[in-house]
Amino acid sequence: RGVVQRYVSRPLLLHGRKFDLRLYVVVTSYDPLKVYLNSEGLVRLATEEYSDAAGTLKRRKMHLTNYSVNKWSRGYVKNNDAARGQESDGGEESGEDEQLGVGTQDEMPGLDSEEDEDPDAEDLDPPGRDQRHNSAEFTPASKWSMRQLEEHFQANRMDFGGMMARIKDVIVKAIIAVEPPIVSAWHQGASFRGSAFSESQKSLARPLGPAQTCFEIYGFDVIVDEDFRPWLLEVNICPSLSSSSPLDKRIKTKLIADTLTLVGFQPPFAEEATMEG
Repeated sequence: RGVVQRYVSRPLLLHGRKFDLRLYVVVTSYDPLKVYLNSEGLVRLATEEYSDAAGTLKRRKMHLTNYSVNKWSRGYVKNNDAARGQESDGGEESGEDEQLGVGTQDEMPGLDSEEDEDPDAEDLDPPGRDQRHNSAEFTPASKWSMRQLEEHFQANRMDFGGMMARIKDVIVKAIIAVEPPIVSAWHQGASFRGSAFSESQKSLARPLGPAQTCFEIYGFDVIVDEDFRPWLLEVNICPSLSSSSPLDKRIKTKLIADTLTLVGFQPPFAEEATMEG
């Protein structure tokens, strides 16, 4: 068993370095298909300036953007995210997921599981330098938010909106590619009534279809070439939610909060607690 990938030899660069995007996608239903793209994500940079010379192919920190590869590099720069707190307190950044259109609907790969090691989680303190200025324009941190990437594009008069439109198209096509087998598996559970019911209760209980009981968060990894064309690297069915850096914590906390709000989750006994308060 192996994986065959096409190498993107002319990637779009940030401060001379390769980067990829970790985008968070929530599917609340496959029948009908409803897909949402979270408004934030992670931009992960390599720690060496890029060269397409054949002699550099063994330099992993130049050609790979994985956090697990670059976190021990001397060139790794931490993003302390010091000035971003106001956005989570009702600032300009929206807390809503964007619904992606699929076909004529208004509602929105093989899927590879993520490695056992959390490649995104800053669970240890690597020897990288702190980012002294939060703006990506002053210090090229090794991790950015999507908001910082948008600011960089705007400052350099690049079309961020056009790139994101192409990325959304890739996401939709990837989900559609796996829709039939997943819908089939979902329908197998459409008559589920639960093992806790007695035989007499099962005859009265309304079946719970999969659309009423399931949702899933995917981590889409995308690289963009110099023509602003996105290439799908992989889809993680268990994206890391670990975080110990301010940037990871803000983005992933927002992701979980947005997702639970999207699916209508209510904490147990929330109504009673509100009445007592």
